[in-house]
Amino acid sequence: MDEGGAMAVGVFWRVVFFASLWWIWAGDKPASWWFGAPSVLGAAIMAARRVGDESQRVRVRGLVVFLLYFVRASFKGGLDVAWRAISPRMRLRPGFLEYPLRLDGERAPAVFFANIISLLPGTLSVELGARSVMVHAIDLEAPVEAQLQELEERIAVMFGAGSGGAT
Repeated sequence: MDEGGAMAVGVFWRVVFFASLWWIWAGDKPASWWFGAPSVLGAAIMAARRVGDESQRVRVRGLVVFLLYFVRASFKGGLDVAWRAISPRMRLRPGFLEYPLRLDGERAPAVFFANIISLLPGTLSVELGARSVMVHAIDLEAPVEAQLQELEERIAVMFGAGSGGAT
């Protein structure tokens, strides 16, 4: 397969993956695809260009375990953010955290990790470096670093990537 064909295949599978995530996130709302479709396509193209034509195999069992974790973490994070919004004390201590990566910052699992951080309520990845990711959180007193470690570990398992930067 030539380079252009490999890129097209990479974009295709990324579209399938990001569309699945969009469907999980947005639910059964056809109107959401007016915004979701261009976003999914743009994310797939940018992800393919970011990681090039390197192949990263996703383990099916790891994907299923990760999706269950993602749904649980999204629900739990959403409840936490909602509780903070309606609480009279509104426990907020926003700030930035530089999280040291165990994944290789130049490879697909780290890019996926940075993107998933932004999908979870209360956190936003700001910058992905070769050895760290800058994260904005709504409450730095919460165990954000422990949650990021758990997320990173689950992504490493899904991609079959080892710790210590080896992928």
